[in-house]
Amino acid sequence: MRKEIGSEFWNVPVNLKANTLLPEYARLFISGRVALRYIIKDIMLKKKVQTIGLPSWCCDSIITPFIDEGLEVQFYPVVLENGVLKQRPNDITVDVLLVMDYFGTISHDRYDSYPCIIIRDLTHSIFSKYADDADYYFGSVRKWCGIVTGGFAWSKKGFSDRIAVHNADLQYINNRQRAMEQKANYINGIIDQKDYLQLFSSSEQFLDDLKEIQCGKQEDADVIKHIDIDTVTKKRHQNAKILKDKLSQYLFIPDFDDGGCPLFVPILLNNRDAIRNFLIEREVYCPVHWPVSKYHVLTEQMLYIYNHELSIVCDQRYNASDIERMADLILKGIIEC
Repeated sequence: MRKEIGSEFWNVPVNLKANTLLPEYARLFISGRVALRYIIKDIMLKKKVQTIGLPSWCCDSIITPFIDEGLEVQFYPVVLENGVLKQRPNDITVDVLLVMDYFGTISHDRYDSYPCIIIRDLTHSIFSKYADDADYYFGSVRKWCGIVTGGFAWSKKGFSDRIAVHNADLQYINNRQRAMEQKANYINGIIDQKDYLQLFSSSEQFLDDLKEIQCGKQEDADVIKHIDIDTVTKKRHQNAKILKDKLSQYLFIPDFDDGGCPLFVPILLNNRDAIRNFLIEREVYCPVHWPVSKYHVLTEQMLYIYNHELSIVCDQRYNASDIERMADLILKGIIEC
């Protein structure tokens, strides 16, 4: 088995017992961003809204759906203050506010009393305890394991039946399934070519360009219902502890105790890009959250996280020796780069 760490998933840990990861009334979509588009359309059918508040630290995939619907985007600060991550949504006044907890940590902030519509992005926290304080919830299970169509959404008050929902694109499904099969074969040493990279890339490009509301496939709904939550959470906690012990001086996110499950273990590095390339050369693929897009409007303080953050892989695919090897490579890269 090859020693590559990170990048796209190729499998899902499952068991026979059904879980309660998503509520029964959750709707499934081809991706998390399509789930968000569905929510926006539902809001605009029911109420006149003009402004949306987004966290300054976010992916452009949650910005563009609002812009496409003609909403004015305002960013509220998510910044480091004395080394601690702070969110300040009170700094803006909007019709709709999107909130999230980062990397599976629990902020304990509640938004029940805010005088606007609340959307909670659960992509980073679907395996953690999260506040029951929003009007809408959405996210993607695909960020956690090898699901083909992993977007989900639900609302306390239900959704309008006037939103057209189409079947998931078959070419996309076939490409992503083939990509995961080929990556599994590569990881297991059956093939040497990385042709799956192009398939993953074209699949992501399809999602970037997709404006139509497409549902998830039923087979994925069944898989999600049987994800082995214990395996996912226990393995990630074990791996995160190793990383926290070895990389303690570079951490900036609170602990994952008290019901949180880590998506990644984010760290801050002065020479982030050089260290990331150092790791890539050794087949360790740690993502950056997130690239700055043309849609972001950010201050220097907001930009600091974007320019220094590196998300360290801690997921259930890897054992302690894998994580220790990666942590040692990171420390070596910090010294050499």
